[in-house]
Amino acid sequence: MAAMIGRVLATMGILSLFTHLVGCSTPTDEDVIGVWAKEDGGQLSVNADGTFAAQSLPRDVFFDGHRSDPPITGSGTWKLEKASGYWQVRLSFRQMPEYPQGFFTSVLVVGSGDSTELFRWVEDEGGERYRLTRQPTAP
Repeated sequence: MAAMIGRVLATMGILSLFTHLVGCSTPTDEDVIGVWAKEDGGQLSVNADGTFAAQSLPRDVFFDGHRSDPPITGSGTWKLEKASGYWQVRLSFRQMPEYPQGFFTSVLVVGSGDSTELFRWVEDEGGERYRLTRQPTAP
């Protein structure tokens, strides 16, 4: 019985260490450059030259709008930064008719390399995520 408890505790320790290490990885620009999309039509193209293009991002998730508001499509510049303990891609949108001064929003980044994920919390932090999945690049 004691051996079984020891194995369970050792496994829990290894899993905890793995989770800690994966969660603490530092993403690079190369990790976030690419085309990211969701099956609802939302898409974010993060370019190596520091620009981005967004298509059909839900206003209620990214811009504090309402679910019934039309999605946002626009472009601007991006920057990978750490803020409030999270890595994020800060998206600075250029001037648009509904936002004459421009505006910014962000997507959170977890992982690095092939395990990189981009997402926004749908409502409360720790709840449902709006996940953007990296799209395969053309050969």
